Amino acid sequence: MNPESYAQRARSHNIPVASEPTRLFLENLLKQSHPSRVLEIWSAVGSSSCRIAKIIWDRWGQVISYEISYPSYHRARWRRTQQQCWNLQLYHADVLNPEVQIHWNKPFDFVFIDGMKSQYAEYIHTIRPFCSSGATIVADDVRVYENKMDALWIYLKDHHISYNIVDLSDGDGVLVFTV
Repeated sequence: MNPESYAQRARSHNIPVASEPTRLFLENLLKQSHPSRVLEIWSAVGSSSCRIAKIIWDRWGQVISYEISYPSYHRARWRRTQQQCWNLQLYHADVLNPEVQIHWNKPFDFVFIDGMKSQYAEYIHTIRPFCSSGATIVADDVRVYENKMDALWIYLKDHHISYNIVDLSDGDGVLVFTV
């Protein structure tokens, strides 16, 4: 099953997944930035997780992805096996839980956030100390769900974080900044 048909199937079950324009944007950015350790907040059914894992496989890259919904996590594990994404570690956990964070013993150099829109500021605040200098952080769906992200805009302003919003062909956009 190709990535977009897999995503359509997930959407038909009300599971939010990254759009094809988002996945293409990520693919290009990953190829340009050459990360070796990627954090993904939330994996949903593993569509973008596997794509990221395959892109960074050649440089022994590792993807660590979290999903809070057990049914989605279970589907992501199935997809990881089907796609043979052996450099992808999936966890059924909340990244905001301090017990999860104690396992982050190496810094991340790329982070993809596609979780609860109202919690983007909390995610960024939580993960920044675990990112290497120069790490790239990408937050998805910032145009469509802009009204649910008040805390994010305040956080970015209060912490003087410069960012770019890249508009995508599906009418949505991603926020990108460097730590």
